[in-house]
Amino acid sequence: MKKLNIIVNIIFALMVVSILSYGIKKEKKREYKASSYHFQILEDKSEISALYSDGRHVYVGTNEGLKIYDPITKTIVSEIKSIKMIYTASIVGDGEGGVWIGHEEGLTHLQSNGSKVNFQYPQIPKGRVNTIALKNHEIYCGTYNGAAKLVEKKGNWEVENVLNKKTGLLSDSVNVILPTEQGLLFGSYLDSQGGITYISDDGDISYLGKNTGLTHPYVTSIVRDTDGKIWIGTGYMKEGGLVQVILNDGKPQIINKYSVEDGLPGEKVRYLFVDDYSLWVTTEYDGVLIKRRNHNLDWIDSKNIYLSKETGLSDNEIKCIIKVNKEYWLGGKYGLTIVPEDMMK
Repeated sequence: MKKLNIIVNIIFALMVVSILSYGIKKEKKREYKASSYHFQILEDKSEISALYSDGRHVYVGTNEGLKIYDPITKTIVSEIKSIKMIYTASIVGDGEGGVWIGHEEGLTHLQSNGSKVNFQYPQIPKGRVNTIALKNHEIYCGTYNGAAKLVEKKGNWEVENVLNKKTGLLSDSVNVILPTEQGLLFGSYLDSQGGITYISDDGDISYLGKNTGLTHPYVTSIVRDTDGKIWIGTGYMKEGGLVQVILNDGKPQIINKYSVEDGLPGEKVRYLFVDDYSLWVTTEYDGVLIKRRNHNLDWIDSKNIYLSKETGLSDNEIKCIIKVNKEYWLGGKYGLTIVPEDMMK
């Protein structure tokens, strides 16, 4: 019996050491947790789902419509009330001084001359336009029922074709689109059989799904970093993760996967943003990870900064990010937070 007690005590001691070691490991990954900041917060009662800057103004897409801000004074200079929109989901510049806006009622093109063109079902797939992408002066927009390609002919924009599962997408649901030099990445959502569809400019199609290594079939965001690598955020509720992808011989190939064990604040990745200096990973419930880039290191080994509502954000769920001059504008489920670039030095 005495010998059994000794064995039990040894096992218990090893378990304690293991738990403590794990805790230390986890704490090291949060070594650079930011202290509290007094960030400027705008639109504290609004849900912000889309942001865009044309260099002079910032377009802020809210659950109440589109508001246009002066980035210096942080004041509203105008609002777009001529569009019936319940929920602004995506804003992209057209390269000619105008903007494309995706919203609950469809797709709207506000041209630089003040004219407006609307595209709705059945011109484009039914449902809210979740995402818009511009590639080679062609517009792609995605809804939960497919995607549409629009082209300009003789000064007028028209739908050239519709993409869906029948035409090669992994899923009818299209939540995010990322153009590359050689093709387009389509990410689906709310489809357990979904994931990533890559269509090359030559028409070749390849896929990434749960069965081929994707951390979750629901794709929330896709960005390409300054090294040419592609980051894909996935998840739903308390599941998900982040993957790093390269295009190998015209096909997406996963080279790394990251989870809370590697420093993510939470399981579901909500949004991704990257510039020359930093990689931002936002989560559904647990705030934001910022990897401050050191060009002598890989992103994963770069400095970690963590932000949350406790440290000054308007909300833990950040849904969109842009950089304007030397400030980052973070659109949250509640409110818009302005984060100075100097904060990360």
